[in-house]
Amino acid sequence: MKRWIVWPAALILAALCACGRAPAPAPADEPPAPVTVREPEEPVSDPAPQRVPPDPAALPWEVSAPMAEDAAEPDPGSTLLTWDPLSAEDFPADVYCGEAALLEKWLAAEGLTEADLAARGCDQLILTAAQPYDPEDEEAEAFHAVAVCYERDGDGRWQTAVPGRMEAFVGRRGICHDRVQGDRTSPAGLWALGLAFGNEPMPAGLLLPWRDVTPQSEWISDNDSLYYNTWQELGDPALTDDWAEAEHLEDHAGYALACVIRFNMYPYTVRDRGNAIFLHCSEGPTSGCVGLSRDDMETVLLWLDPDAHPHILITGYEAP
Repeated sequence: MKRWIVWPAALILAALCACGRAPAPAPADEPPAPVTVREPEEPVSDPAPQRVPPDPAALPWEVSAPMAEDAAEPDPGSTLLTWDPLSAEDFPADVYCGEAALLEKWLAAEGLTEADLAARGCDQLILTAAQPYDPEDEEAEAFHAVAVCYERDGDGRWQTAVPGRMEAFVGRRGICHDRVQGDRTSPAGLWALGLAFGNEPMPAGLLLPWRDVTPQSEWISDNDSLYYNTWQELGDPALTDDWAEAEHLEDHAGYALACVIRFNMYPYTVRDRGNAIFLHCSEGPTSGCVGLSRDDMETVLLWLDPDAHPHILITGYEAP
């Protein structure tokens, strides 16, 4: 019995002695462990907004895609580098030109060929030609134009379409091949026609994609905004930027019926070049759009077919 009692006690005493023993000192040549000091983190800024390319087949109808920076590529609709106003003098005045000669005249003046139209798949074309302006005439006005609708026939030749030659209006200061925002000129060039929209109900039989104007609809004109030259809806929770200037679409009587002219739009947007360029109802000069009478506007909208890749050629005599 004594052995059974003493032996565990010895073991317990040895364990207690081991626990009270001081740790062995580290070798003299081993450096102390480094102390880590955590630096304050740099504030992380939000990454630059990324443009998401829309489906190319849907591009003419995209009006809300934001821009992150000015486009690097020139807009293919521009004719600034091919414009030759002197070539217009080789043809009679517009009032003496038949419809075929009128189209030939202004295609030549813009440096465009049939191949240029074919490359765009263009089978419908609205020619809008600003009429001569005489700065010596105090009553002369730069905003009068003629417009003619053309479409290809079964043999691929251009024929006039309804409603024939129409009275049209361009910017109060005429047309310009190198316009800037606010100069009140219409942008000369060959531009795709896009989304139809309006304050009135969609016309029955319309083929173009349509969008109703709402009390929240704004077209952004703020050059500092990510949404410059786009249509946005106030209160949209998906918006990531704000704007200081915009056109409230509901307030414009001319937008009873309208169609987007794809000038300076994604993916070719450049700030300060201009925004909100439309084909719309008008009885007089515009701020840069192309205007037609209310009846002509409805007729043209119902004629336009997205499968024909419609374009508008804005051309004519530039006001000095």
